[in-house]
Amino acid sequence: KEVLCLDIGTGKRQWAYQTPADSHVAYLAVDKDVCVIGTTPVNRRFNITYGNYICRLGSLIALDLATGAVRWTSDAAVGFLTFGVLIENGVIHIADTAPKPKPGGDGSALSAQGREYGALLAITAKDGKVLWKRDLAGVEKEDTFWHNKLRVQNGFVMPSFEKVVRGFDAGTGADGPVIFRMNKVDTITS
Repeated sequence: KEVLCLDIGTGKRQWAYQTPADSHVAYLAVDKDVCVIGTTPVNRRFNITYGNYICRLGSLIALDLATGAVRWTSDAAVGFLTFGVLIENGVIHIADTAPKPKPGGDGSALSAQGREYGALLAITAKDGKVLWKRDLAGVEKEDTFWHNKLRVQNGFVMPSFEKVVRGFDAGTGADGPVIFRMNKVDTITS
């Protein structure tokens, strides 16, 4: 419920930020002069998949790293089911893994029936403006749910799907290359 900034040399508390009463801190990412918090509503539970924490996001809150003051808040990623918030070169990247909760449900169950596909979102860390949002419907038709954290490298945002690591242009969200494809899974038995 509270985010603390400590002096790296002394461990002395520099500032503290109390999250809104209806949310918890799900993810935290730090860039040069900003700390971005991805919140999750208190009525949502955490799920663990392959050792990574996954949860449904509430608001994003950006704090000034020097003072702890709120710079901006954004609801652009509300409802995203994600493994984290990543800041690279002043841009916040978030991947919505899909599927969306069924209407009337509690939002914690995953179902392949009638699901919507995921999305990629890029937001400026400075002011919280959406740079681009990319719907992933049809990108990897047989492989649209990923199980790992997002990566940004060499100008590409790279979600790792179940069988494919695909690059998308970090500046625009446009299709990029398939970085790696696993066509067959072999089982090793002893």
